[in-house]
Amino acid sequence: MKRFGNALKLTAVLAVSLLALVALAGCGDKKDSGNGNGKSYEQDKPLGEAKKVVVKSDKEFDADQQAVIDKIAEFADMTQKHDYKGICKEIFSKEAQKIGGDCVGTLEKTGSTIKDFKITVSSVAVGKDGKTATAKATTIVNGQAGGEQSLTLAKDSKGDWRVTILGN
Repeated sequence: MKRFGNALKLTAVLAVSLLALVALAGCGDKKDSGNGNGKSYEQDKPLGEAKKVVVKSDKEFDADQQAVIDKIAEFADMTQKHDYKGICKEIFSKEAQKIGGDCVGTLEKTGSTIKDFKITVSSVAVGKDGKTATAKATTIVNGQAGGEQSLTLAKDSKGDWRVTILGN
């Protein structure tokens, strides 16, 4: 049962990450802050196709932080579409793909229980090396609020952000 609960939290957190990537791709969900150094997100304006991710911060996000948010939005879009193969191949790192021994099977089991979700990103911190990042987010899954979660990402060899650790 504990493994099922962790997988459910992981799925919700990943959904937030993926929705953010869609927004970064230029869907018009961001507004320019005016100083040319970063972008801020409109408070409570849903991101991505599925509209399941929001950014709850009025600060400016640099390009790497925006890419992390976009990855969360992409994850949420894929979760909404039940595209678990896509999540495993395009969102998760190779290490994260090993969850439950069968990434797609594990996500199918946990994803089938999710009727509705929302991810609220409160912050994104990129490591000094520029290769790792941590996003803080809260989730609502099937009407039940979860506490703040951390989502850890790392850049792969192509420079794309991948989810390495879900929840804590």
